[in-house]
Amino acid sequence: MTAKIRTMVISSDPTMLGFLKQNLGDNNYPMASTQYTGEELRSLLETEHPDLIIVDIMMPDFDGIEVCLRIRQWSDAPIIMLSTWGSGGNRVRALDLGADCYLTEPFGID
Repeated sequence: MTAKIRTMVISSDPTMLGFLKQNLGDNNYPMASTQYTGEELRSLLETEHPDLIIVDIMMPDFDGIEVCLRIRQWSDAPIIMLSTWGSGGNRVRALDLGADCYLTEPFGID
């Protein structure tokens, strides 16, 4: 049996978290989630050791790009940024600052 990808989702949006948890969990992909962006996030990264990190760009304390910069200090796991921002400048900025992929909402789960 192949090991499943351990995913961490960083978002304060309960709708997005529910959607991802349902779709990832129903497909047996272990998922941790948090809305913390500081030392709590660092501690969770060290505990969970995610293979993939999904970051919502709209966060209450820091935007997702700042969160991405922080994660890059602690982890080299691939980062997917999720956003309703469709402008090319934000995509380029996120990718330049350490994100591996940038998806705009709405997106398909496939």
